[in-house]
Amino acid sequence: MPADKLRYVALAFCRADILLEIDATNTLLFAAGTTSVCFGKPANELLGTSLIDLIAPRDRGMFTDMLSLARTKGRIDDVVIMLHGADGRELQAAVSGYRVPEYGDNFYLGVKIRPMPISPLRKDPPAIDGESGLIDHKSFTELAADRIIDYPRAGGEAQVTLVKVNGLGRAVDQLDEPSRKKLLSSVGAILNAASLGGNLAARVDAESFTYVHTKGIDTESINRKIEEAAEKNAPEGTDLTAMSVTLDTGGQEMTNDLIAKALAHTVQQFCKSDGALKATSLTEALPSMMSDTFDKIAYVKMVTKKHHFDVVFMPISDFREEKVHHFEALTRFRDAVAGVSPYHLISLAEEVDIIRDLDMAIIMKAIQVMGEFSKKTKLPPVAVNVSGASIAHFGFVNKLHQLLATDLTLPNRLMLEITESAKIDRLAEVNRAIQTFRKKGFQVCIDDFGAGSASIEYLHMLDVDIVKFDGPVVKRAVASTKGSDLLASMARMCRDLKVETVAEMIEDKKVAQRAQACGVDLGQGYYFGKPNPNPLTFASKFAAH
Repeated sequence: MPADKLRYVALAFCRADILLEIDATNTLLFAAGTTSVCFGKPANELLGTSLIDLIAPRDRGMFTDMLSLARTKGRIDDVVIMLHGADGRELQAAVSGYRVPEYGDNFYLGVKIRPMPISPLRKDPPAIDGESGLIDHKSFTELAADRIIDYPRAGGEAQVTLVKVNGLGRAVDQLDEPSRKKLLSSVGAILNAASLGGNLAARVDAESFTYVHTKGIDTESINRKIEEAAEKNAPEGTDLTAMSVTLDTGGQEMTNDLIAKALAHTVQQFCKSDGALKATSLTEALPSMMSDTFDKIAYVKMVTKKHHFDVVFMPISDFREEKVHHFEALTRFRDAVAGVSPYHLISLAEEVDIIRDLDMAIIMKAIQVMGEFSKKTKLPPVAVNVSGASIAHFGFVNKLHQLLATDLTLPNRLMLEITESAKIDRLAEVNRAIQTFRKKGFQVCIDDFGAGSASIEYLHMLDVDIVKFDGPVVKRAVASTKGSDLLASMARMCRDLKVETVAEMIEDKKVAQRAQACGVDLGQGYYFGKPNPNPLTFASKFAAH
């Protein structure tokens, strides 16, 4: 190799770990650098093979599209991809390069392994919807944000299209499982084919979809293809209409995190509005979303500081005598925004890390209200909700112990109900915190058991007194034999562990009888009583404590 060429190669290694030259067919003509470490092969053994084989399978389609575009534009800048490394492991890399007309239009690439986070480190491969073959919509927002950032670096411009297929939900409900999958997979195949890289489309709900694509594709043509494919596989006489909205992305002006949030917000608004949107771009949708979020954060902070909320009591009763075993204290925010539930506000408080102050304010208010009613008669115990994010925080746990130590009668009157609205991490540490309260006589309950895959792990790792079965689990128990068997097996498992059980959403006698037949100990739902600010309303049903 001539001395001046060696000097250029050495300079290139200041920016890259691997240098590559490819021809028009993406065949490797030159390779240098840490190929043995990354790919398990020395550089000379890579020559004559395809560059695409070095890319992780999930990124091959996307990178092929970007490379094709970059050949037209002349260069590619810091596109973040996953490489197919030695022993099948994946490596994150940033790829930059340019086409040199003087050298047969070959493309020269520099590959930087594990770069500083141009994009956040990719997580596991996205979850795939089993019926449509499309990405789960939560995974979609994260992956789409990466691609929207990367695509302009290859000289392209990406857009996001949201599609609503009116009538699809009803059509799917009329089909058996194989026919349903055939219908949805036909829609999924069309959207994937139109998407960037052939795999960047998502199923959002029963009738809504979204995909990222290159600017300028004929989205109306895609809509017609969807209608034709869906009607071909739908029940006879079904009328399906596909409508769509396309947004510019403006990815170069936004961070990955903001794009992901703007996407999630925009998709949500699209579904709520029956397929209509005011925004024409993510950057246009973002101010509305951020303003709305900031307003809600300010409201939660005000509520927390001023205790601007009320506590209502919902009875939890035994099935046999229908006596109140204990209450759950629920929060009702004053002057709340219409259509915004307490659950939404509490979830937001967890996301922006202000949940601990809110939890503490609610517990203080519940203790105060309990004390006022206890002067009139002895109340059954009251369970107060504590976010999993709070119970995992050392400072919050210490502060709660200090609060509870002010009244030595509280262990007999107050229970702690750990909510799963935020996934509980560091389970061993959380369990240690829970045991400090149980040793002082406080009973601890896990809420929404059975709602997610983590529930069994929670029961294994957290020593508690009560678990509350998630409402949909109870509804499925009423709807099918399989659902009943599942609820019965979970109730039996809890009984073997000497853990009491509560079934949510007990709306009528039929549901109550089914839950009882499945071996559940207690029930909560409108059948036993709606939330009421005055717990003495249920005094005739108080059990002896």
